[in-house]
Amino acid sequence: MNLHDVYLSAQLAGGKGAHIGSSLLTAQDNIAVNSCTLGYTRKNALKVTAADTTVNGVTMTVDSNGILTLSGTATERTVIDLTRKTNRNPISILPTKFILSGGDQMLGVECCIGVEVSTGAGSGYVASFYDGDDGRLVDLSAYPAAKYWYAYLRIYEGVNVDGINIYPMIRPSDIKNSDFEPYAPSIAERLAALESK
Repeated sequence: MNLHDVYLSAQLAGGKGAHIGSSLLTAQDNIAVNSCTLGYTRKNALKVTAADTTVNGVTMTVDSNGILTLSGTATERTVIDLTRKTNRNPISILPTKFILSGGDQMLGVECCIGVEVSTGAGSGYVASFYDGDDGRLVDLSAYPAAKYWYAYLRIYEGVNVDGINIYPMIRPSDIKNSDFEPYAPSIAERLAALESK
């Protein structure tokens, strides 16, 4: 029985049932309208929350779009968190299949961005993925124990990164266009922000 049939049955029954049936039909209409008019698919789910920093001889500057500009030479193997490593992000905000990318100025394993997934918000390593050149396909369905994630930048010792720009992006694998777009919140995040106001 679809929602329209429920509505008609409730109308025939009268009383509270009519109100419930009417509410269900309205909800169905709203879902249809939203799916047709919002047309919103976010391309980039990676919000860089790190601030400008210098670690082991490498300076990372973060612009308002989340683009990273690097300078210096790493005095030792260096990892800079791009999102929180403790109190990590819930994995539910990521697409199940996504492309992790950082742009074409990265240097393979020597200068790359990565994502680590874990069972806990602060620990419980499950797997780590990195992209150092042209995008890395990740399928989270292969890691059912993973509940949280964080993103990082890794640079090997002795690597000079002067003038390198990194364009951190996690995009759904069904979006073929790899051009960088700044992070955009999901519809759920937008609605939560509106509700909090």
